[in-house]
Amino acid sequence: MKMWTQIVTILGASVLVAACGAAPALADKSLMPDVVLMQSESTQEAYRFAVAHPDDLTTVPCYCGCVGLGHRNNRDCYLKPESEPDALVFDDHALGCEICAEITHLTIELKGAGASPGAIRTAVDARFADRGPGTDTPFPAQTMTVN
Repeated sequence: MKMWTQIVTILGASVLVAACGAAPALADKSLMPDVVLMQSESTQEAYRFAVAHPDDLTTVPCYCGCVGLGHRNNRDCYLKPESEPDALVFDDHALGCEICAEITHLTIELKGAGASPGAIRTAVDARFADRGPGTDTPFPAQTMTVN
């Protein structure tokens, strides 16, 4: 029960801070393939975030069942593993998957609120773990402060 209280507190605080926080930068639309540009603004935003912040999504699991496609994390729903910043290789999986986009939008919201990668991961796990099999995504490394 204590863990749920902490998660609710984190999510509640993130919504409050997100209202005042800055949204993370998105990749320019010119980098998106036509098939992405034909989608909803929400889907476009998720793809643009994935291109601008691919490392942020490597520590976020996906719970849509795409592990069966070989996906390792939420990033793989948007970009193929061989994708590089100067040679983007898009995956079309997230074009039709609401769970992928919901996970990415929660990540955008929490990142904009200043949440740590660990807090983002905890929130995603809490909200989506019951949706389906998750990817085997390592938990983000924690940094420790020594006084």
